[in-house]
Amino acid sequence: MLLDKLLPKLKAKGSRVLIFSQMTRMLDILEDYCFLRQYEYCRLDGQTPHEERQVRLDPTRRATGKIRPHMIKTGESRLASHVE
Repeated sequence: MLLDKLLPKLKAKGSRVLIFSQMTRMLDILEDYCFLRQYEYCRLDGQTPHEERQVRLDPTRRATGKIRPHMIKTGESRLASHVE
């Protein structure tokens, strides 16, 4: 799988990962993938309460050295500008 090859390389470079999708179902699949691979992740979509979005995007909560993909539904893409 492409993500199995790509995410470790991005982690080694210290890159941040944003994954956009138009479909909530695709985010469900990506969430399952991250759970199975034991990656920390942050999911933002229309079902995420506003208060929880702020907590999830708080830069002080970032774990150093861990892959933490942000999965964002494209309708919520305005949030991506707040991801640090």
